[in-house]
Amino acid sequence: MSPDGAKVWFIPDAYLAKPAIDDPVYKNHEAICVINATAQDANMQLDFYFADRDPIENIAVTVPAKRCYHIRMDIP
Repeated sequence: MSPDGAKVWFIPDAYLAKPAIDDPVYKNHEAICVINATAQDANMQLDFYFADRDPIENIAVTVPAKRCYHIRMDIP
C-alpha cells in the first residue's frame, strides 16, 4: 500500500440543508470525495454519526483503482 493517505479518516461535515421551499426538483450536492491513487480497488467502510439519532454503521463502498469517487450524501 502507498504511504499516501490513511486508514482512518474523520469527516465532520455532512449537514444536508433543506430547501427553503417545497421543491421536488431541488437537490443538495453534499458528497465525500475519495481518490484511490493505487493500482488496486480500495474497500472502504463508512460509519455515520448524528446529533439527533443513532449512527448508521458498516456501509461498504468500493473505490475503483486509479479513480476519484464521489459518495453522495443526499441520496437515501
